[in-house]
Amino acid sequence: MFLSLGDIYAASGEYLRAINMYEQAVPLVNDKNRLRIELAKLFLRKKEPNNSLSYLRQIVDESPRYPAVHRYFGDAYRDAKDRDKAIEHYKKDRTLRGATPYVQEQIAALNRWRAGENKLI
Repeated sequence: MFLSLGDIYAASGEYLRAINMYEQAVPLVNDKNRLRIELAKLFLRKKEPNNSLSYLRQIVDESPRYPAVHRYFGDAYRDAKDRDKAIEHYKKDRTLRGATPYVQEQIAALNRWRAGENKLI
């Protein structure tokens, strides 16, 4: 029930309610990391990268090769203005899952930002 409600609230943009539902569902499900990824993404949407990082660290502690975790680490570090860690995690994602247009664009934008263009996407 909590998982379904969390999905509904997330889809409708009610992030606080979705977060509440997902947090209640985590101890009740087998695939906790699926919910942790969703929680991390919701905190990114709320512009709270540090809360996102907390959930992403939990995933890496249990499963360092969990699909897309490093992509979201990159997003969280980018939003936290830590360019070097963002690039590091985007590159890890590229190594684990192959090059995707999104990750390639993020790496290029962060490299331009680091070079002084100060335009971050």
